[in-house]
Amino acid sequence: MTTIPTEPTHAHLLRILARDYPAKAHAQILDWLDEFGVEDWHREHERVRLAILKLGEGELDTLRHYLEVAKRDHRDVLAWAEFPDAMKLGAPGPEGPNSQTRAAAARRDREAYAAWFWRS
Repeated sequence: MTTIPTEPTHAHLLRILARDYPAKAHAQILDWLDEFGVEDWHREHERVRLAILKLGEGELDTLRHYLEVAKRDHRDVLAWAEFPDAMKLGAPGPEGPNSQTRAAAARRDREAYAAWFWRS
């Protein structure tokens, strides 16, 4: 399994932007993405920006929506982008899925994210 960098760089972001979004929109998208990181509680800027690109799925309106979500609570976009199957399982509890089910979902999510990240 190919892994993603623990600290993605701006170069990673630019590669994925070029791969997934039309060239004519790149300057606008980069301006929008700069809106995340202005608050002192905004963390992991490139990781969050990558999550926004992933969730945007090449659509500017969708990207803008997830940017607004990230500006309020960046943990949401990280969870949705990096662990979508695990998030569908809900919170752990006595009635919820067992730890093996959760571990399998997390593994699938990591593999899917890595495949998205490294795709040409």
